[in-house]
Amino acid sequence: MIKNYFKIAWRNLLNNKITALINITGLSVGITASVFIMLWVQNELSYDTHEQTDNVYRLSASIPKDNWFWETTPLLLAPEVQKRVPGIEMVSRICPDQQPVIEVNNKLTYEKKAAYVDASWFQIIPQNFVSGNSTSFTKSPYQVILTESAVKRYFGNKNAVGASLRIDQINYLVNGIVKDAPANSSF
Repeated sequence: MIKNYFKIAWRNLLNNKITALINITGLSVGITASVFIMLWVQNELSYDTHEQTDNVYRLSASIPKDNWFWETTPLLLAPEVQKRVPGIEMVSRICPDQQPVIEVNNKLTYEKKAAYVDASWFQIIPQNFVSGNSTSFTKSPYQVILTESAVKRYFGNKNAVGASLRIDQINYLVNGIVKDAPANSSF
């Protein structure tokens, strides 16, 4: 019985070639678009998922009248928000640095993504430390924590904790190494 259904369907496809081609093409494009949309939505929903997602907020600034939006706020806003807004347990600041000049062993390079963070950053946004830790990072302002890929770029395969590097004419001490952030992370 099923064999007859396939025979009839095949004959109809051969007799109405243009209609069949249009229908099959439309069905293919529709299914492909649905799969791509599903993958995009799944990727968007997976951004910044870590242990404390429900309690972490990022402040931004805007001028709605002119449709201007910034992902940053003034650095002095953090202590004021913590004082004046009830229910805030901890505040941290991040200041992105656009392409700092990094010098290691007399070689100059530019880093595409870098940021200055304050002491409470690693308590709010947990990181997977490969070596070193965040507690000694907060003791001096001239400490840096690098990702594994940055360590390979700058120091090769040797241990970089305790090594020195120069960022924009200031010497920093490598205090820790963290795993690379996933592609679906804002930070």
